[in-house]
Amino acid sequence: MRIIAIALSPIAPSLSLRIYSQLGFTEDQFRALRWEDTKWGGLKAGQVMMEPKPVFARIETETEDEAQASSKAAKGGNKKACSKGLVEA
Repeated sequence: MRIIAIALSPIAPSLSLRIYSQLGFTEDQFRALRWEDTKWGGLKAGQVMMEPKPVFARIETETEDEAQASSKAAKGGNKKACSKGLVEA
Protein backbone atom coordinates (compact mmCIF):
# COMPACT_ATOMS: atom_id res chain seq x y z
CA MET A 1 0.00 0.00 0.00
CA ARG A 2 2.90 2.32 0.69
CA ILE A 3 4.20 1.92 -2.85
CA ILE A 4 0.71 2.39 -4.30
CA ALA A 5 0.26 5.57 -2.24
CA ILE A 6 3.53 6.94 -3.61
CA ALA A 7 2.69 5.96 -7.19
CA LEU A 8 -0.76 7.59 -6.99
CA SER A 9 0.51 10.82 -5.44
CA PRO A 10 0.89 12.78 -8.73
CA ILE A 11 -2.63 11.78 -9.80
CA ALA A 12 -4.56 11.78 -6.52
CA PRO A 13 -2.49 13.52 -3.83
CA SER A 14 -5.22 13.70 -1.17
CA LEU A 15 -6.05 10.01 -1.58
CA SER A 16 -2.36 9.13 -1.39
CA LEU A 17 -1.95 11.18 1.77
CA ARG A 18 -4.90 9.40 3.43
CA ILE A 19 -3.40 6.00 2.58
CA TYR A 20 0.09 7.03 3.66
CA SER A 21 -1.20 8.51 6.92
CA GLN A 22 -3.00 5.28 7.79
CA LEU A 23 0.33 3.51 7.40
CA GLY A 24 1.63 5.62 10.30
CA PHE A 25 3.57 8.29 8.43
CA THR A 26 3.26 12.05 8.91
CA GLU A 27 2.26 14.60 6.30
CA ASP A 28 5.83 15.95 6.33
CA GLN A 29 7.16 12.48 5.53
CA PHE A 30 4.64 12.24 2.69
CA ARG A 31 5.67 15.63 1.26
CA ALA A 32 9.34 14.55 1.30
CA LEU A 33 8.76 11.36 -0.74
CA ARG A 34 10.63 10.65 -3.95
CA TRP A 35 10.40 7.83 -6.50
CA GLU A 36 13.42 6.19 -4.88
CA ASP A 37 11.21 5.57 -1.83
CA THR A 38 9.13 3.03 -3.77
CA LYS A 39 11.69 0.27 -3.32
CA TRP A 40 10.46 -2.85 -1.56
CA GLY A 41 11.02 -3.04 2.20
CA GLY A 42 10.52 0.62 3.06
CA LEU A 43 7.98 -0.15 5.78
CA LYS A 44 9.99 -0.82 8.91
CA ALA A 45 9.18 -3.67 11.31
CA GLY A 46 7.18 -2.41 14.27
CA GLN A 47 5.70 0.54 12.35
CA VAL A 48 2.68 1.78 14.32
CA MET A 49 -0.29 2.21 12.01
CA MET A 50 -3.44 4.24 12.48
CA GLU A 51 -6.91 2.79 12.90
CA PRO A 52 -7.97 1.64 9.41
CA LYS A 53 -10.74 3.67 7.78
CA PRO A 54 -12.15 3.50 4.25
CA VAL A 55 -10.39 5.91 1.92
CA PHE A 56 -13.37 6.02 -0.46
CA ALA A 57 -16.97 6.88 0.39
CA ARG A 58 -19.46 4.06 -0.04
CA ILE A 59 -21.93 4.52 -2.87
CA GLU A 60 -25.28 2.90 -2.20
CA THR A 61 -26.87 1.48 -5.31
CA GLU A 62 -30.41 0.30 -5.78
CA THR A 63 -30.70 -3.43 -6.40
CA GLU A 64 -32.84 -4.72 -9.24
CA ASP A 65 -35.56 -5.93 -6.84
CA GLU A 66 -35.73 -2.55 -5.11
CA ALA A 67 -35.95 -0.77 -8.46
CA GLN A 68 -38.85 -2.97 -9.58
CA ALA A 69 -40.65 -2.51 -6.26
CA SER A 70 -40.32 1.28 -6.40
CA SER A 71 -41.50 1.41 -10.03
CA LYS A 72 -44.53 -0.77 -9.19
CA ALA A 73 -45.36 1.50 -6.26
CA ALA A 74 -45.13 4.54 -8.50
CA LYS A 75 -47.41 2.97 -11.11
CA GLY A 76 -49.90 1.88 -8.45
CA GLY A 77 -49.93 5.38 -6.98
CA ASN A 78 -50.81 6.88 -10.38
CA LYS A 79 -53.78 4.54 -10.82
CA LYS A 80 -55.17 5.52 -7.44
CA ALA A 81 -54.76 9.20 -8.22
CA CYS A 82 -56.71 8.80 -11.47
CA SER A 83 -59.52 6.84 -9.83
CA LYS A 84 -60.00 9.50 -7.14
CA GLY A 85 -61.08 12.01 -9.77
CA LEU A 86 -63.89 9.76 -11.05
CA VAL A 87 -67.44 10.05 -9.73
CA GLU A 88 -69.71 7.03 -9.60
CA ALA A 89 -73.23 7.46 -10.98
